[in-house]
Amino acid sequence: MVFLTPLFLLGLLAALIPIAIHLIRKEKPPKLMFSTIRFLKKTSKKLVLFQQLQQILLLLLRSILIILLVIAFARPLVNQAVARLLDADPQSAVILLDVSMSMQYADTFAFAKESVLDILSDMTSGDEVALIAFSDTAEIVREFTTDIDSLSSFVEGLEQAGFGATAYMPNLRLADQLLETSRFENRAVYLVSDFQASASDEINDGWKLSPGVTFSGLDVGKESSQNLALTDLRAPEQLLEDAAGQKILARVRSTGTSYLATGDVTLVINDQIIDRQTVDLSDQSEAVVTFDANFEGQGSYTGEVR
Repeated sequence: MVFLTPLFLLGLLAALIPIAIHLIRKEKPPKLMFSTIRFLKKTSKKLVLFQQLQQILLLLLRSILIILLVIAFARPLVNQAVARLLDADPQSAVILLDVSMSMQYADTFAFAKESVLDILSDMTSGDEVALIAFSDTAEIVREFTTDIDSLSSFVEGLEQAGFGATAYMPNLRLADQLLETSRFENRAVYLVSDFQASASDEINDGWKLSPGVTFSGLDVGKESSQNLALTDLRAPEQLLEDAAGQKILARVRSTGTSYLATGDVTLVINDQIIDRQTVDLSDQSEAVVTFDANFEGQGSYTGEVR
């Protein structure tokens, strides 16, 4: 059994008050002189015993009443499971929000934000929540806070997902480490993601969350989705003299729940579209696209494949 306000248990000392009063006020019967006892009725021993038992029971009832009142103010719970069921046990929670590139599909990220806001709305006063927005690494980490409204406003302000890949294990480990510094025994991890199959390859079956940490996964992915992911890119870091023409290689793969037969891949350098190609995936799930790029002038170039 646990008590949410255990300091009230000090009030159990008050149960001694009726006993103390009974002992203090206990008086010896006075002695009276009678000339004759012929007209006095004899008292039954059973009646005397009954009166004594009645006084003892009354004393016990008064003490028990005080004990029950003290326990009621201490808010007892049989175990942690009951406390969680009644939402009376403060919770330390870490919310993992997937912001990888696959979350840009349709309205997946908007749905993910709504799911996070629903989790936050279910929190009660006193709960502490941390937020990790992740892709292949933790991009945003908000430490534990009891200001749920502030965290909700922050989530609402997230505009869109990024362009990173998805990696669950390092971010689950980070959430577990954050919970080691939490204040409450009721600890939970909420993972909001589209659960792309390509991200499950790095899951290590030998690692688990710490004992006592509950896990909830919220799948916000579409039942049927098509996605073309960039898995590798090869480009020169430096250009030699008289080497303006260069080949840039990009490896792409169909990672959606439904197979993607064709897709468009675009090379952008210094915010200008240099080349766009259509990749054929009709007989394979992965292909290499070769872009031709010309670097005529000296200086730095910033490129992007999308």
